[in-house]
Amino acid sequence: MATATEEVKPIKLESLHVATFHKRSVWGPMTDLRDSIVANGVLEPLIVRPRDRKAGGGFEIGAGVRRWKAATMAELKTVPCIVRELDDEDMIALQVDENRQREGLHPIDEADYCQELASRGMANEAIAKRLGIKKRMVVQRMALLALGKQARAAFVDGRIDAEAALALAQVGDVSRQRDVLAALDAGTLCAEEITSYVRRTFTKPLDDVPWRKTDEKLVVKAGPCSTCPKRSEVQRDLFPDATQGSRCLDVDCWTSKMEATWAIEVAKPDVTLLDQPAEQLFIPSSTGRSPVIRSSGMVDMSALCPLVDNYTWHEAIERIVPIMAEKPSLYIARDLDGRPRFLFREAIVSKIVKKSDLAKSSAEAKAAQDPHRDGAGEQQPAEPGAPSPRAEGKIRRRIIAAIAERVIRDDHDTWPWVVAQLLDQLTPRAVSAAAELLGPAIRQLDPPAQDGMPGLIQLAGESARQARRVATAALVFEVADVVGEIVAPIRELAALCGIDLAELEAEVRK
Repeated sequence: MATATEEVKPIKLESLHVATFHKRSVWGPMTDLRDSIVANGVLEPLIVRPRDRKAGGGFEIGAGVRRWKAATMAELKTVPCIVRELDDEDMIALQVDENRQREGLHPIDEADYCQELASRGMANEAIAKRLGIKKRMVVQRMALLALGKQARAAFVDGRIDAEAALALAQVGDVSRQRDVLAALDAGTLCAEEITSYVRRTFTKPLDDVPWRKTDEKLVVKAGPCSTCPKRSEVQRDLFPDATQGSRCLDVDCWTSKMEATWAIEVAKPDVTLLDQPAEQLFIPSSTGRSPVIRSSGMVDMSALCPLVDNYTWHEAIERIVPIMAEKPSLYIARDLDGRPRFLFREAIVSKIVKKSDLAKSSAEAKAAQDPHRDGAGEQQPAEPGAPSPRAEGKIRRRIIAAIAERVIRDDHDTWPWVVAQLLDQLTPRAVSAAAELLGPAIRQLDPPAQDGMPGLIQLAGESARQARRVATAALVFEVADVVGEIVAPIRELAALCGIDLAELEAEVRK
């Protein structure tokens, strides 16, 4: 950082001072540098600027505070320095650049430097240009300033990484940050799970909310979602991944609107309240509307009806049942997000639809497109919506392979339902298949694990993340091993993992 033409001169240590806006707080081990200075002296000069006489005179250190500290530890009298005329912004940029090139400036300290420049009237773009970094990094560093004292200490101490620290900072509320750290200390949450946990708990999906996002009157003090700045798409530098969808960053506001919507919907006279726990009706989902559990005996009113092409259950019933006739009961329940959901009893509406001319014409159209013949050669209509047995087997294998890929990558975070399914005793075949799939991870354990069930148990004991991998793998093979068909839980789990079943089935049928 010094040029060959600049004069180097010795300056007494007591004449050197740390600038008031110097932000570095993480220094790392100093003994090696001290020992080197004792043996060889300070090999690279410090860069300083004259200090105002009103402040006591002497010099302020722009680059070399760590060397100055080590020289003080080594009890030197003077250190080599280069004197420059630098303004505050030049000094800050010099300090950031030096620390980044040497020991590495901690993101917390870099955040403080960005804040120092911002306090001097500089916009994010100007800060980025001055420090030689991207604007996105400036925004992310500035966001870290929302960390409370405990979260900041956890980041500096290395208990959480930069990604987890940024996620905690986005929570904002210091008491909630402490709750997350308490879970980390208690062992109920792993450090690598913090980002996904914060996203699930302290942000909410906006892509499929049961209210109009332009509604100004639902919760008057909150205003419409469409112009609210607390949306992930407004803060692209903090939420660059558009595949995660639009997220509300104010969970309290989101909850108040959900409560207001529920109060409106449950008061309608044409619905019946379904008094059943949400856990028995819906599968958890962090990406939007929770799927209805098939074993609950209910179907979502707005879900596509498999008995009639291109109709939802509600549309099919409206088309089939005359206006004056008695319609099947429409139930309302709250899903795991508190969302109002309208449901039919599957047995009742299936019976109505199956007997209708609408279902018959749909079945005949399907049979004409893909007829199936029995042993006598006569045409037999396929079960509405069902692929051929050969295609069914190929689709099943593709789904299992796709889920296995997600298990290995561990890039999804919907696990409560998965783990609950594993409470029942597994078949030996499912255990063996799961152990084979996760064999590479098991073989890397220290101490080495045994094959089969012991290996899975040891792997699950490593962390909550590994436990989820074991749970998912075992569940996939357990439910897929029943009768060689695509059972409902496999479809539901595939959907939760982000697998597009319609696209997958279309590829197999080509």
